[in-house]
Amino acid sequence: MISKTKKQCKVDKCSSLLFGKGFCSFHYKMEKVKENKGLKKTVSVISIEKKKIKTENTKKLHEFMKEWWESFGKYKKCMACSKLLPIDFSTINVDHLVSKKVYPQFAFDVNNFYLCCADCHHAKELGFPKEHHKQAIINFKKTI
Repeated sequence: MISKTKKQCKVDKCSSLLFGKGFCSFHYKMEKVKENKGLKKTVSVISIEKKKIKTENTKKLHEFMKEWWESFGKYKKCMACSKLLPIDFSTINVDHLVSKKVYPQFAFDVNNFYLCCADCHHAKELGFPKEHHKQAIINFKKTI
């Protein structure tokens, strides 16, 4: 008769029977915890890198938008309502006609930029752009 010996946990001084991957049920759970912590660390590092890249890209975009903004001279008017815009640059006063998230390839396209006051910008974000703003969006979409 062949004797069937049950294998024991591969952790030193543990005499418990195997549960999975060479470990007893207790040490198997401990290994899973270690694996998950390692995975979380990896995901965390990737997330930090992605955030860093996104921040750098946003900074570049804002610098590019500011250059475009400055090309209009000292006094600028909202292209939708003709309201005088602040003298100092703010990203709220440069609208992307089509979303950067939906059309990331047009994020740096000056044809996708539109000078507007905060009120007109918010109206567009809520889905109610003024007629001139709406027409600019339609015209830009025709080119893509």
